Amino acid sequence: NPHEETVTLDGWALNWGKNGTFSGTVIFPSGTDLASGEYLLVGGELVDDVDVEADLDLGNAGSNSDALQLVDCDDYLQDTVVYGGPNDDMWLNDRGDEATSLTASPGDGQSLARANDGEDTDRSGDDFVLTDEPSPGAPNPETVPVVCVPGELTIKVNELLPDPTGSD
Repeated sequence: NPHEETVTLDGWALNWGKNGTFSGTVIFPSGTDLASGEYLLVGGELVDDVDVEADLDLGNAGSNSDALQLVDCDDYLQDTVVYGGPNDDMWLNDRGDEATSLTASPGDGQSLARANDGEDTDRSGDDFVLTDEPSPGAPNPETVPVVCVPGELTIKVNELLPDPTGSD
């Protein structure tokens, strides 16, 4: 949360999918607040210090793109990440167009980290980089400070680890 005020995420949803369909959703429960400068960690039961627990089934984009999206409580799309390629399933970007800017497909234990925390161009390929140093619940190691523009309230997906090390 790059803003000075706490943001309430009650009723927001994180959707994920593979094979062209958003097949999983977690809705953030009442009381999901994100204070200024904090990060919200969504993960499975084996993830330490998880803020919102979810049984995530993310694809590793091995042969085609997979996607994740963040939707607010009014069902307004806040952020989309399309990773891997090609985009034969025609995932859409934040603007509702077929995504042509795709970020890389992460390997075993790699995560996709937003290159500049909180900054979003609606182009996954420009916004995310591969990293061998996942940083759950913390700033990404390759980031630069975010300058908050007053009046713009945007919360974005910051990092995703679709293929963690070890057995699924």
